[in-house]
Amino acid sequence: MTRLAWRRIVPKTPRPHATPLLLIHGFACGMDDWGTLPRALARRRAADVLTFDHRGVGASPAPPSGFTVDDMVADARAVLSAAGYARANVMGISLGGMVAQRFAATHAEATNALVLGCTTHGGGAAAPPSEGFTQLAAAWARAHEPNEAVELDAFVRMMLPAGGGGEPALLRRVKVAFRETHRSAAGLQAQLHAMGRFNSTRYLQEIDCPALVVTGDQDAVLPAANSRSLAERLPNCRLEVLQGAGHLFWTHRPAEVVDLLTLFLDECDHARVPSTGT
Repeated sequence: MTRLAWRRIVPKTPRPHATPLLLIHGFACGMDDWGTLPRALARRRAADVLTFDHRGVGASPAPPSGFTVDDMVADARAVLSAAGYARANVMGISLGGMVAQRFAATHAEATNALVLGCTTHGGGAAAPPSEGFTQLAAAWARAHEPNEAVELDAFVRMMLPAGGGGEPALLRRVKVAFRETHRSAAGLQAQLHAMGRFNSTRYLQEIDCPALVVTGDQDAVLPAANSRSLAERLPNCRLEVLQGAGHLFWTHRPAEVVDLLTLFLDECDHARVPSTGT
């Protein structure tokens, strides 16, 4: 199995019965591209948060051959096991949301609750990614040195709502994080191939754990219609559309997103704790 780089964020005082959160990032993104979210959630929920670098991104090397969404699911499961957990809340965004859907379908026993951000179920019923994203992603995947080949300013602006999320400093921070994350062309090519073949419509109805689908109505990468379609197909799901938010909604709406996730995940944790009353 590919050696994966992963990280555990541990709260100062863990809360009893708090289920860990496994974060699965999107295309070309690594652990550091989550920004403040992992530590903020660990602190707020008093529960461990686990993050990792996909194959070919950050400190995780790309394998000699390609890989699939199922391979990325196996990676996520391996991280959970390495951390000593049999079960977690699972959150995936964009490509990571595809991995999270497949994880919940194939590892129901390991999935307490599911959060799907700015993602899609794929297939013919899905709204395709924007042409601009497709072109830039393909340019990255073709390049010998992906970080030098792409116009990061254009790519990052696409990830944020019009105006760069309202503050130039945010645009700079996201660009710096993207620039500092190592990427291999082979890893990006495999990710694009996996995304293009993904289709979860045949098994979404079988995912019965509590689910939260989150998107921004200004997502310029994956249209919000995809999240609405996902929420309609999942049997135990609620939908949250953040007005004025873009693809990387947690970067420019951090407090709102932490509140939203904490409320949902704490509800799911509470539902799992056996009653001690008579």
